Amino acid sequence: MDGDLRSLIDMTEAAHDERMIKAALKTFTHACGFERFAYLQTEGSEIRTFNTYPEEWQGVYLEHNYSRIDPVVWEAKTRMEIFPWTADDWPTRGTSELRRFRDQAINHGIRSGVTIPVEGSFGLTMMLTFASSAQVADSSKLQDVQKAIRAVLAIHYRLKAIAATTIVAPKRLLSPREAMCLKWAAKGKTAPKPRSSRESIQGPCSIIWIRPERSLKRRLFLTSSPSPRTTACCSVICRHLGQRQERSQAHR
Repeated sequence: MDGDLRSLIDMTEAAHDERMIKAALKTFTHACGFERFAYLQTEGSEIRTFNTYPEEWQGVYLEHNYSRIDPVVWEAKTRMEIFPWTADDWPTRGTSELRRFRDQAINHGIRSGVTIPVEGSFGLTMMLTFASSAQVADSSKLQDVQKAIRAVLAIHYRLKAIAATTIVAPKRLLSPREAMCLKWAAKGKTAPKPRSSRESIQGPCSIIWIRPERSLKRRLFLTSSPSPRTTACCSVICRHLGQRQERSQAHR
């Protein structure tokens, strides 16, 4: 099953959208003998879920804010290690809310499974659950803990990257030449400084040299009223590019 985990990580990294990540997870879920998966991300009282659970159950879960009492969520946050679980072991107290939660989960085909929790930054907890309608799930195919954790992290950061590319489009984009130069600058490459202050670089990698900070700021700002942090970041980028140009000239 190591190969399946490796494939899951690779397919997640190569995914261009959530649909591709979900398809990769569904393939892995079935290969491990489970029926459904759920990626859950919690930060304080806020949760984000990405799963193949029945839509009706998803609605009930969110409507009743069941993450408050979900035994799997609580155990994941407490143990912070991969663990199997079964709804038959969840404590119940008569007609309590927890008993209702358990009965509804079982009725929707969520009875047993394996959960892989990972602690993130700033109080964030990520967990990937593979669930089955069977009374007891077979967790023997998820024994490589390190690879399982890497898979959860790959899913988290890929979803985050995909979300970042679809939040908002900048009003003004870098020109192809400027974008290329920024890319090479990040790799430690530089381009020759122009002979005069009014001359732009004509080499294979170039940016507008005339007032580069102002030029890049106009293109990098995503809003008409950028935050101080955005302004500071842009200034650092421009200053860094200028310093690299100067060092390149000094070594010639």
